[in-house]
Amino acid sequence: MGQEIFSILLVDDEKNERKGIEKLIQKNGYPLEIFQAENGIEALKIFDVYAKRDMLHRHNSYFLGKYKDIEILGFKSQFTMLYGNNESDYFIKADMGIGINESTKLEGIHKNNFFSTYIIGPFLVLNPHFMVELLKIMGVEDPKLAYENEIFEAYNIRLQKFKTMG
Repeated sequence: MGQEIFSILLVDDEKNERKGIEKLIQKNGYPLEIFQAENGIEALKIFDVYAKRDMLHRHNSYFLGKYKDIEILGFKSQFTMLYGNNESDYFIKADMGIGINESTKLEGIHKNNFFSTYIIGPFLVLNPHFMVELLKIMGVEDPKLAYENEIFEAYNIRLQKFKTMG
């Protein structure tokens, strides 16, 4: 059985930087299909969304939602919102908080092995169940997290607090 190939999108306005990173990836033999974009606007053209920034109005909120059967929690603090249609490739459906903008509950983008979100971190530390899922997607057979008991205990406490805020 062959090794699974993952895709990566390199985004940088400096072509030499993108080429250098691509060479390092290839030199180290990582099984990655490499795509490139000059900037965030070009990179976003992959999906049916566009970004608008409003520096006079920052959105701040708690976030609670679901990716598959995993409850995701976190915080949002942003001047930029995405607009467009992410119904076919959203990452998380919000139960509390907003999605990619204030008129939707669909947060982020998820397509194949690509995940993006405006939820601020430390995202993986705050969501250990998702971290385990991500490690499995990456090929780790039986993922074990450092300080696993403490991380899951903290997650459960935080999750209960978020649910009572609802």
